[in-house]
Amino acid sequence: MNINKHEEYLKDVIILAGEILLESGAGGYRIEQTMNQIARHFGYADCNSFVTNTVINFSLHDLTYPRVKRVTARNTNLIKVSRVNAVAHQITSDQLTVEEALEKLKVIQDQSESYPAHYKAVASALVGLSFLYLQSGDMQNIATAMIAAAAGFFVKERVASIVQSLFIPEFIGALLIAFIVIAMNHGLTDPELSVTLIAAVMPIVPGVLITNSLQDLLAGNLMMALTKGLEAAVTSFAIGQV
Repeated sequence: MNINKHEEYLKDVIILAGEILLESGAGGYRIEQTMNQIARHFGYADCNSFVTNTVINFSLHDLTYPRVKRVTARNTNLIKVSRVNAVAHQITSDQLTVEEALEKLKVIQDQSESYPAHYKAVASALVGLSFLYLQSGDMQNIATAMIAAAAGFFVKERVASIVQSLFIPEFIGALLIAFIVIAMNHGLTDPELSVTLIAAVMPIVPGVLITNSLQDLLAGNLMMALTKGLEAAVTSFAIGQV
């Protein structure tokens, strides 16, 4: 294979892997690490990668053109993150050629597979129950917290699939949670609205963004830490306005 052709294929693989990881909610430090790991496996020790929350920059070496990729869609899909990591491992262990890896990554990118909505709703209900317990909530609020958490997360996911905008899905989900909690606590003695609201809203709090922001901060990627931290803060502010 011609070396230039090989390099272009390799850059396709690396950029696509980084794009999928960024779109699926991976941290900037982990994305850069994965991209560099693939390049260095093929002998490009001087490769450079730089990732922000919207842009991927990568260069194999100083004598090739760098690649820049704009990423606009972002979500949390740990299935895709896991599969891209598996492909990267197969590349670095010589189980896949560059061409085979590119085809597998294209399949992963086109997949819309995620956990079923009812699984996510059940998990959200359990999260709401857990936080109600941690805050020493009253037993009479268990059903309220679980129903509100499940419904709010489900609606947030549905709105996010329709409205391609940040913060709005979380705001609508939090608004629904507030309505459910207030309605179901109507007539109860000592309803503890604040405790139940906090417990029910926890599934839509941007925990992945906060975690990635701290991870990037510790890794020295200050720009990524700042942008993700700001995005998490504004999202939390939108939830808190309810």
